[in-house]
This record gives sequence, C-alpha cells and structure tokens, in this order.
Amino acid sequence: MQRIDTDVLIIGGGLAGCQAAVRARQNGLDVAVLEKQFVHHSGEACMGLKDIACLIPGVHDKQAEIDGMKRACHGLQDETFVELILDGSYPMMERLEEWGIQVRDDQGNLVWDQSMFWSCNLYIWNGLDLKKGHARQVKKSGARIFNRVMMTDLLVENGEVVGAAGFDTRSGEPLIAQAKATVIASGGCTRMYQAPSGENFNRWRNPYHTGDGYAAALRAGARLKHMEFVQGTLVPKDFTAPGINSFIGVGAKLINANGERFMGKYAGERMEKAPRQLLVYAVYTEIKEGRGPVFLDFRDLDREHVEIVLRGFRNEKPTYFRYFEERDIDLEQSMMEIEVSEPYTRGMMTGGIDVGHDFSLTLPGLFGVGDATAYSGFYSATGAMVLGWEGAQRAADYAKSLRRPARASEKTIQAAVERLELPMRRPEGVEPVQIERNLQRVMSSYVCYDRNEVGLTHALERIRGIQRYAYDQVGARTVQQKVKAHEAINMAEVAEAITLAARERKESRMFLNHRRTDYTERDDGNWLKHLVVQKVGDSLRVNQRPLP
Repeated sequence: MQRIDTDVLIIGGGLAGCQAAVRARQNGLDVAVLEKQFVHHSGEACMGLKDIACLIPGVHDKQAEIDGMKRACHGLQDETFVELILDGSYPMMERLEEWGIQVRDDQGNLVWDQSMFWSCNLYIWNGLDLKKGHARQVKKSGARIFNRVMMTDLLVENGEVVGAAGFDTRSGEPLIAQAKATVIASGGCTRMYQAPSGENFNRWRNPYHTGDGYAAALRAGARLKHMEFVQGTLVPKDFTAPGINSFIGVGAKLINANGERFMGKYAGERMEKAPRQLLVYAVYTEIKEGRGPVFLDFRDLDREHVEIVLRGFRNEKPTYFRYFEERDIDLEQSMMEIEVSEPYTRGMMTGGIDVGHDFSLTLPGLFGVGDATAYSGFYSATGAMVLGWEGAQRAADYAKSLRRPARASEKTIQAAVERLELPMRRPEGVEPVQIERNLQRVMSSYVCYDRNEVGLTHALERIRGIQRYAYDQVGARTVQQKVKAHEAINMAEVAEAITLAARERKESRMFLNHRRTDYTERDDGNWLKHLVVQKVGDSLRVNQRPLP
C-alpha cells in the first residue's frame, strides 16, 4: 500500500485540477494531484479544445452577460460565481498565453463569434495543445502527479476531511493520501444513460467521468445541488461529438423534414442563437411530433468562418472528418442530420457538489472546483479554469492556517482499503457491466427527458435494488473490472440523487433539463429555489433552500 502526505490534495487533473495545482504551488505548498487517467490527456478537454468563453474588456458588456446567464439558468444562477468567472476570463486567457498556449491567430488577433450561451466564443488557435500545456505547467510547478489513480473515498476523521483513498488502475495497489486541504476537481457523471449511438463510450462528454467525486462527497456527508437538472446537446446523427455550437455560432440553420427553418416559433428573432437548452428542446420536439429528421444546414455559410470552425475540429475532435467522409457530407453542398444526445450531469447549472462562495463544502478541509461543483452557471472550460485557479487559493489559505494537519486513524484507513478491495474479493460475483447496463436502461426509461411521478417513483425502487445488488454481489477478476465495479456503484448513487430530486421538483424548468409531463409549467412562485441532496444515516434526503 502506497502512502503519501501533502498540504493540498487535488483529485482530478483536468483543466480545473491543473489550474488549482499551479495556484496552490505558488503559495509554497506541497501539492499532490490524483488523476484517474493521465494528466496530459484527461478531463473534458482531453483531446484539446477549440474555444472558450471570454469577456473581452471594452468589447463585451458584463451586465449583458450576467443578464443573459440569468435567462439561461431560469433565475437559479449564482451571480457571485458568474461575476467571478466573467472577471477572471480575460486574465485566464492571458495566463494561457503565458503558458505557451497559442490563443490568437497567426497575425496576433483574437477571433471569436457568438455561441449558444455567450457573446464571445473565443477560438483557441492551437487548442490541440491546451491540455498538454496545462500538464507541462503542473509538472513545471513542482506538484507531484499520480496518474492512473482512481479515488474511491474521502478520509474523514472527527468530522474533518483529511485526504482520500484510492488505487492504481494498472496494478490495483491501494493508495492513501493524507492532506491538510482536499480539493475535488473530478468532473461530472456522463455514463448513466444509454448513448444514442448505441456505443457506451461514444459520448459527447468524457465517458470516464462517472461521478466519483459526487459519490465520495455524498458518502462523506457533503451536499449535492441541482441534481434534478441534467443536460443534453445537439450532436451529429449516430456520432456523439461536440461541434454543433461552433457551426451555429457562424450562422448554420436548423431545418426539419418539411424544409422549414423552425426555430422562429420557439425563440422568435433569436432563431438559432437561442440558449442551448432551447435549441435542444426545439429539435427534440420537432422529432417527437413527427417533423424529423432534423438537419444542420451550413451550405450558405461564409467559407472563411467555416474554415475557422474546422480548424477547431482538428484541435478538439479530428474524427469529425472521418465522419464527414463516411457519411458523404460536403459542407458546401449538403446538410448534416443531427439528434439530441443522451443526458449527462457535469456541475455548472446541472447537478454537482454544493459549494460555498469560498469554495468550501460541508466538511472542514474539503473544497470543490470546476465541473465537479454546481456553481449555478454555464461556463464549461472557462468556469473550470477560473474556478480552479480561484478555489485553489482558498484551499491554500486553509492549509496554511493549520499548525499541523489532522490525521486519519488506522481504523479509518483500513475501512477505506477494505471497501476499495471488496470487488476483488468476489471474483465470481456479478460483472460490473451488467450493473451499468441495468442502470442505464432504468435512467433512460424513467429519468430522461420526459419525467412524471409514477415513472420517477418506479425508477427509485429499481435504482435502489440495483444499488443493493452492486454492494452485495458485484465482483472483479481483474484491476480493470475493479475500476468498473467502483464506477458502477458511484453511478448508481448519483442516479438515486438525480431521481429523488427530480421527483421533488414538481414543475418544469430549463426545457429538457428538467421536464415533468405531469407539471408542465415553470412555477417561480413555488420552485424558484435550490434543491440539495444529503445522506442522513443510510438514506438520501432532499431539502429545499431559498435563493439568497
């Protein structure tokens, strides 16, 4: 068993975790990063990134952006975090340039267009280098990186988080990390639903994000927020990949099977420049009401803008070009069929860990940043980077305030090791893939885009049965299956939180993000409030919290 001690422990090496590691090291502290994959290729930006949200001073209006986010979040946004992200976005962009990541074009210009959410969708000219550049900077900072380590549980001693337990995903060796401050930056949960493509790992979000941070925080006593809200997006038919946002940003149109440009009846003069949730809802409705298939029409776009988008695809999703070739899609002469992706939860305005404005969670010593947290806004990579940077400072301040770190007792450590090893002690047990597939069927049938009381109640019964089955019978013969076993358990726990909160919120809000067929209207009078989920004893409880 490997043991490490550090001042600041960061769980997750994506954009948020990397920014946090560098900032914590600037405080002169020892920093350790546990990454489930490999820091150079991990997180939502593992393949690189084509664009980010950025408020350019003197060009974009801050209050207009705040107002726009309020509309996108249907009143549930957290303006403290929204303003923090907007104020930090341009300095963050400058920091990327300092780190050697080319943001401007070859002539030194910033290039942007409007996205589904922001006035400024800023292209990263060499976005292919974004994640590698972050990894280089973490290594340069002197932070210790532990790649291919899956965190299974937080270590809690006398009500205080003092580190985490996990294991090496290649050797299976347990790892115990003790720390003054622990920062969860492990992303969201994206594999609970069946993928439209039928391929379990062909998903819009990173399929290796399985709610590990959510579940560990929940088991430790922290709260989850906005779990009833999931998110879907528009993707090419049978190919769940990012990119539709960029095409729409440069003027692509949505066309139904009748040849109609239909967004006017959903969004008025905003047409396709409406928020993503409304675009998804519109496409979903057109298909469901028999006017599908739906196509993305980019035949009359300015070719210079299209080339900028395609440059971004080479950075972030080069397999797009293979898809175009295999489907015989000519961007000048044909349209591309699109569909709605599976739902996912990834913090931001969807479900995530409930985080305070000082980035602290419910337990002393525990902090959260990036997509692991429900910070009540839609800012993707920019939110991850800015909040990772700012949150690390709060965690560093906490670590520096301790004269000596709290320690986990041997009893606490052994209990954590016993739990992480349990699947390997049942080599003839149920294979993890069976647990995962059953969970996906339940979530896709009852907790997807059309929800009602009967279905959600039935789903809860099924999910709790799957949990009992997983806890008592899931087994592993290999280390890979051990990873899958813990992922399945984590996803089942997150699924229960989503379903419980969705049943509690008796209204519809943010279109398909939470759509009740038995409560079809948005009800600000009764439901303009946050829902938080917390474990009490062996059960989950949902509490309502008024807006500040």
